[in-house]
Amino acid sequence: MPKHSMQDGSRRSELRSFSRAGNTRTMDTQSRRQLLITRPEGDARRFSLALEHLRPREFECVFAPLLKIRFNKMALDFGASDVLVFTSRNGVRAYIENGGSREVPAICAGAATSALCEKYGLTAKFLGETAEAMLEGLLSEGDRSVRYCHLSGQYKTRDVAAELSAAGFKADSLTLYSQIAGKLPAKTLSALVDGSIDGVALFSPRSAEVFASEVKSIGLPDDFRMVCISENTAKPLMDCGGQLLVASEPSQEGVINAL
Repeated sequence: MPKHSMQDGSRRSELRSFSRAGNTRTMDTQSRRQLLITRPEGDARRFSLALEHLRPREFECVFAPLLKIRFNKMALDFGASDVLVFTSRNGVRAYIENGGSREVPAICAGAATSALCEKYGLTAKFLGETAEAMLEGLLSEGDRSVRYCHLSGQYKTRDVAAELSAAGFKADSLTLYSQIAGKLPAKTLSALVDGSIDGVALFSPRSAEVFASEVKSIGLPDDFRMVCISENTAKPLMDCGGQLLVASEPSQEGVINAL
């Protein structure tokens, strides 16, 4: 009969422990709900980190960006009587990418947008989480002696400049970025059909429109959950099947809480 040293026994114990740990990790991954994330890559990664922090070990993220953000190059010329209006983080990024001055004051919709302004050294005033709330604030306390300029993407939920102009303010807009639609991979579509993916988180009406166009023909399972950041984001998904939920507050944390 072969002899085994105490070192051999210790080694076998370590191997058994490693095997059990490996099985635990596999079971943990399999027990997590599969969540489709369609945001552009950088935002998707940040959301997945926040999700794991607030809801640890509950979700496994499946990344399939449906929008590619392309910044439009243009010369920016703002003066002392101008006020920037941002309703998205991409508007802030595009402004900085184009060499925008940090000296021009800004109005923001969304705490995340306001925080990004501050990160880049812009003086920003937060006026609510949504464009609607921001407009209400501007209409009630806005300065009619300045010119407001809404810096936005190609697709936007509210024509901020037009609404301000109609109320007697000086306002215009610049399209600083484009939201280019993508396609869901065939593997992802198959996983949606067979129920392997449990839900999707959607953060803009444009991404919801693209998602709806991708899935309307395949038929989503009845228990598939579509969690939207706002009512406007949910509107394109009304005829997609599954379950449609809207976050109680229009923020990343609101979406995470609604999952």
